[in-house]
Amino acid sequence: MANANHKLVAQIGGQQLSDFKRTWVDYVLNGIMEPNEQAYRNFRHHADRLCFLIVGSDCSDREIDIERLHLRVQAATLFPEKMPLYDMVYESRFRRLRQQFRKRP
Repeated sequence: MANANHKLVAQIGGQQLSDFKRTWVDYVLNGIMEPNEQAYRNFRHHADRLCFLIVGSDCSDREIDIERLHLRVQAATLFPEKMPLYDMVYESRFRRLRQQFRKRP
């Protein structure tokens, strides 16, 4: 992300920025996103990916269960006090998607 920001900021207004200014801007832009925010963004991406695996892939149920367990561990690490909410929101979503989109032999 820093490289993309670096290129974007370096071209603002058609002016080239000095190396010092680019380094400072990169530092500021990288500091905007806290580690917890980045971890939560990664968690959301993983949850979306799991939904895709359930709905639009030919992954086995076992592979999906492994991914689901990995996401659950990630959630427990990020916000252990909110696991009941995780179960209510995410686990129920995964069950519903499985019932709706996965065919049972």
